[in-house]
Amino acid sequence: MRSKSLHLLMASVVALFLAGCATTLQVIDTNVSPLVLQTAQQGHFYITDVVTFPPGTYAPDFKTRDGTFYRAPSKMVHAVMGGSIKVAKRGGIFIPLPTDKDTRSGVWFDHQEGSGGLIGFGLSSPTKVWRLRDPIEYVVLKEATK
Repeated sequence: MRSKSLHLLMASVVALFLAGCATTLQVIDTNVSPLVLQTAQQGHFYITDVVTFPPGTYAPDFKTRDGTFYRAPSKMVHAVMGGSIKVAKRGGIFIPLPTDKDTRSGVWFDHQEGSGGLIGFGLSSPTKVWRLRDPIEYVVLKEATK
């Protein structure tokens, strides 16, 4: 009886975990234009974290019901703990839909290159966005790539 209860509890936890990780991940439309950063820019988020976005063209990568995720042209530098630790990471800029209640742009990191199984995927999903304190200056290219 105890084993049956334990299995039921574990199944419930897994079901809740998977439901919490569900996203509305969608492929990007071909009419979405890339963004261009003319110079490297820093974005501040969380408590002491700083990300340096490299200059260049940020291609639209994927979208969710909240906004569009643009992939950086090269790795970004993520500085934590006041800059004492710096790590190069893949990812990019998140631009929310105009209807989103939080209109701040954000940074997202692509940790999916590592292996962590289902739990690792849930904890490191690229749809996790860290909203930036200040806006990023970018130019929208006139024509989308097709």
